[in-house]
Amino acid sequence: FKRDIKKRVFVNRSVNLNKIQHYGFDMDYTLAMYKWPVYSEALFAFAMDEFVGMGYTKQLGAVKYDIDFPVRGLWFDTLYVTFLKVDSFGDIRLFVLGYKHKTKREIEKLYHNRFMALTDRMYRFNTPFNGPELMFFGAVINFFVCNNASCEQTHDKTGVIIGGKSVSFAALFADLREAIER
Repeated sequence: FKRDIKKRVFVNRSVNLNKIQHYGFDMDYTLAMYKWPVYSEALFAFAMDEFVGMGYTKQLGAVKYDIDFPVRGLWFDTLYVTFLKVDSFGDIRLFVLGYKHKTKREIEKLYHNRFMALTDRMYRFNTPFNGPELMFFGAVINFFVCNNASCEQTHDKTGVIIGGKSVSFAALFADLREAIER
């Protein structure tokens, strides 16, 4: 197959960046190698600053990024603010609230048959680039929901009291997403 010369695409191998004011990267390592831990921590810190700037407690600023926590392929249930690792058949294999891994018995309290279909209420973290976002969600949920070492839920299944007012997990999720998008 030979394309007509007028329809060919030519690539300029040398680009003069002197006149370009802004440029960005799409994070697939084609143009730059990232210093991943530094990059992840910076994204986490920026998101946390935005979240605190939205009126949430400044104590969240003390939360540190845990590079070992994020796992690719998790689902986030916006109704119960839980992380789920689900196999290809929909069977829940891992259940995490905040940073606390829960038992099979605890899974069955919220997900009676331990089966979950991908629905609109699920948010998927399926690329390595979701790591800082996943950690951010986990840190905030851990702070508000798992405020003690045993991570016992002292709140409603679908909301939490923040600053004396009831906040649904759906509203909290919307604010988390807004902080990430800023």
